[in-house]
Amino acid sequence: MDSMTTLTLSVPRTLAAIYLVPVAAPLRDPATLVRREIERRVGEPLRHLILDALGRGQARVEVWWAHDVALPSPDIFAAMGAPASLLPAVRHALRFVVVSVVGVPGAPPLHEWAGRAIAATVAGAIGGPVVDVFTPRLMGADEAAGSLPTGDRSPPLAGWLFVPYSPTGGGYRATTRGLGRFGLPELQTRVVPGELMVPWCRVLTGIASRLLDAWHERLRTWDDAPAAFLELPAELDVTAAAVAEAYGGTPTAEVEPGRADPGRAAGGIGLVLDPIGPDRETFLTVVPPEGFAGTPDEHLAAVCAATGTTAVAAGPRGVP
Repeated sequence: MDSMTTLTLSVPRTLAAIYLVPVAAPLRDPATLVRREIERRVGEPLRHLILDALGRGQARVEVWWAHDVALPSPDIFAAMGAPASLLPAVRHALRFVVVSVVGVPGAPPLHEWAGRAIAATVAGAIGGPVVDVFTPRLMGADEAAGSLPTGDRSPPLAGWLFVPYSPTGGGYRATTRGLGRFGLPELQTRVVPGELMVPWCRVLTGIASRLLDAWHERLRTWDDAPAAFLELPAELDVTAAAVAEAYGGTPTAEVEPGRADPGRAAGGIGLVLDPIGPDRETFLTVVPPEGFAGTPDEHLAAVCAATGTTAVAAGPRGVP
């Protein structure tokens, strides 16, 4: 591959999914509860995978005192869109069920599916919410269970990724939070105009979905000898279909006249790997693709138009 049009990314050796469930009273035998409820509430093939992971020690379920858990502030959960009705459960919990599952990069992300399924099952049995530590996000048991695969269909990425944004000079900075659970750096866009912020969050989720597909495809070629580094394209095309797929639907918005079949300049994006520092998180920064003649703002507007999103005013937080 041409080094000018590719990214070289490191491949983590292992990944860990961690979920929490607040409990108001002691659980005498959490292992038995989990196995019983998994048998009752989780369908195949996920049920078999979870029970196998529990049996091999790949998945662990423990009960910790609240003061031993590194829990984000309830204000953080509220800012990330958690319903107010769920906040008291984490605010007043004395103990937490801690679910941890170890896995490796690749598709499907069984460690994440198993971790969330176990947490959702426990939450459903005892009537509590689920804390996704990675995002961080607070969900009801039904929402957590609804984001899991059903049959042969993989869940949409939007249930596993969040796009927070914050004011910066000239607009907003948008980042993803969720790609790291699959072994990838998070995406960022340094400056997004306010009128494009909400549609761009949806576009960024579509870009994340395209990037994750490419990542998993490359990982499949290294099944027998896992690589320390992999190369991915430094430019991607993003379409209305890609955005819709990331949210588990089909395109419903009308694209602007003349944009139904956008070229690379309209629907393409470039990715730049930010310098790695000892105390800095590494991001993949979204930039205009090579050859785009307009300004960065014009590029964002062109991609939003190409994907059929609509410009609306930015709100106070991110978009799932």
